[in-house]
Amino acid sequence: MSHLRRAVLPLLLAVLAAGCGWHLRGAGSASLSGLTLAVESRLHALEPRAALIRGLRTAGATVSESRGEVDAVLVLAEETVQRRVLANDPSSRIQEVEIGYRLRYALERPDGEVLADDAVTTSQVYRADRDNVLSGQAQEERVTERLRQDAVRLLLPRVQAALKRP
Repeated sequence: MSHLRRAVLPLLLAVLAAGCGWHLRGAGSASLSGLTLAVESRLHALEPRAALIRGLRTAGATVSESRGEVDAVLVLAEETVQRRVLANDPSSRIQEVEIGYRLRYALERPDGEVLADDAVTTSQVYRADRDNVLSGQAQEERVTERLRQDAVRLLLPRVQAALKRP
């Protein structure tokens, strides 16, 4: 009987998890195959544009360098990264930090008609390394890059919905 429970319990948990709508990160991502998009950036940093182009290509879109013969133009308008200290230890050293990330964008037709003007926002809390203060900047940069990738994942279904692709 014990062996039967061990075999049935994981199956039961998998069925319950699937039934409640839970899915792995990235599963069921937007499909933009057959679309050609141009990406324009008003940002000083290059990383958001590069992350978005990677995400668009992964979703099946073709990325063009010009507004020429495209279905839409994705304009990156503003990237905001905010750092907030959540907890300090008794000697006032930082213990926990929250990084907030916001990417404002517009989706336009090649003629300039605006289809969407919105922002995606995501955040993450991380525990600061009390013993290695110098590693804090590198850790913060890694968290920001992860948040940038999350923002792209959140943006792609919005592009798909605005272009009314099933």
